[in-house]
Amino acid sequence: MAFGNGAVSNNSEKRTGRMLSENAPGGIAQFFDRDFPAEMAALGMEGLQEFMVFPDNLDDILGRLEQARQRIYAN
Repeated sequence: MAFGNGAVSNNSEKRTGRMLSENAPGGIAQFFDRDFPAEMAALGMEGLQEFMVFPDNLDDILGRLEQARQRIYAN
C-alpha cells in the first residue's frame, strides 16, 4: 500500500490495522465527519492520514487534536 511518495511496509500496515481495530470495539465510524464541526472533522481526517503514514507520531497527533478540541468546543 502506498501513501504519497512513499510505500508503507506490510508490517506497518498490519500494526496500524490491528491498533485501529483493537481500539474501536464498536467499529470505526465510516462517516465521522458528518457528526463533527467542519474544522474538527478536517483536523481529524488530517490526523488519521498522518497516523496511517507515520504511526509513531500518534502522541503528537493526539496532542494537536486535543488542543483543537478545546478551542473548537469552548463555550
